[in-house]
Amino acid sequence: MPTTYEALFILRVLRKPDIAAVIKRTALQVMEQGGFIRRIQSLGARQLPYRMRKDKFNYTEGHYFLMDFDAPPRQTKDLLDYFSRDEDLVRCSMQKKEEKEEIGPCTLPEECLPPPFRDDVKAMIEIGYKEKPQYDTGVDIYPFNK
Repeated sequence: MPTTYEALFILRVLRKPDIAAVIKRTALQVMEQGGFIRRIQSLGARQLPYRMRKDKFNYTEGHYFLMDFDAPPRQTKDLLDYFSRDEDLVRCSMQKKEEKEEIGPCTLPEECLPPPFRDDVKAMIEIGYKEKPQYDTGVDIYPFNK
């Protein structure tokens, strides 16, 4: 069963047609391995956080791209191997994408009310009034009552 992955690519500084060719080449490789591309997002050209070295060249800036895709888990090793051998990709990082939790309705107006007016606090107070603790010590006299 395919798993959703998120890959971050750092490309060396290239012209726009060459960048499109590199992205197309990586996308085709994902599809050849049985993957399905969900999204490709350009994060633009940026200064690298530190000098990166690949194939005897030092790079100080690059183009960042995010790619979300579904692929069989067994193919990720082959994809990473292919990406590491690509001469135009300075770095590639791939990780499993976590599923987002469902966000419930906004309850901020209710949470801003003072505690005695909130429904959940009222329910807790009613439970507290209904359930009185039963002290079963086995002794007929309870020493803590006044």
